[in-house]
Amino acid sequence: MAFVDSSQDIIMYTYQNVQYIWRVTTLWRFSNNKTSKLIEINQLSRYLEEDRWFGNHTKPTLENLLLHFDRILKSDLSYPLILSPNEDILDGIHRVAKAMLFKEKKLKIIKLNELPPSDYASIEEVINKKLTQ
Repeated sequence: MAFVDSSQDIIMYTYQNVQYIWRVTTLWRFSNNKTSKLIEINQLSRYLEEDRWFGNHTKPTLENLLLHFDRILKSDLSYPLILSPNEDILDGIHRVAKAMLFKEKKLKIIKLNELPPSDYASIEEVINKKLTQ
């Protein structure tokens, strides 16, 4: 499962026991020339049962829920979801929520066969960079 730090658009993901931490722009660039395909939105229903935003690092307060709701409403369904090799959503969960909310039937996806190198070695590196900015 991928977690997103919305304040920095940082994506944290573990795949085959390796921790990856990317800026979302890294995933966009990496998937830029890949072919997208349409899938039925009901294929994504398993994500309704997962905590995709809060985890152990953020509380689901009303303020935080509203921040995500704002991102849902502003999300652009013309952009494809980016999926990992084992079909976890790396980028696009707000688009999934919007598509489900507005009863869309299909969404575009790009499934990666491999992952780009991590932008950061650890979450501590992300925090340190955030503190020095």
